[in-house]
Amino acid sequence: MPGVIGETFKNKHGSIYHYCTGYEGQDRMCWWCGQPFESKRPRHCCCPEHTEQYEKHFAWGPASRWAMERANNTCQRCGRIQGYSERTTRCFVAKSDIEVHHIIPLNGGHRDYNVLNCPCNLLCLCLECHGETRQIKKRQAETRGKQLTMELAG
Repeated sequence: MPGVIGETFKNKHGSIYHYCTGYEGQDRMCWWCGQPFESKRPRHCCCPEHTEQYEKHFAWGPASRWAMERANNTCQRCGRIQGYSERTTRCFVAKSDIEVHHIIPLNGGHRDYNVLNCPCNLLCLCLECHGETRQIKKRQAETRGKQLTMELAG
């Protein structure tokens, strides 16, 4: 029976996974396409191509590298290119280390394999823009909390 996308489960070895396609956790069923397969060794997908697609969409490492390639190592908010440096009074300071940002945040979820690692939820931002984005999200959450408190009190 398929799992609910976004929920977590433990395999028989105790590793924690998220249901990304709904086919995870079932013996000899491809996690990418859901088709049954035979194998003498443990694996999650029926063929190398499906393993690659699953990893690219849901595993943090490949998904974040794909997002960086898609953005040409450039901040998608301000356009800074990774590796650009600016001279200060004492030394060169890297001004655009690019990070991959989750648009819908993980909120404590496991990062390794997660449905929120899908390419449409990843955005490349420089350190400055990433910090600003986090501050905006924090203020929005605080405002929502205050509004909810007022509604409950009123």
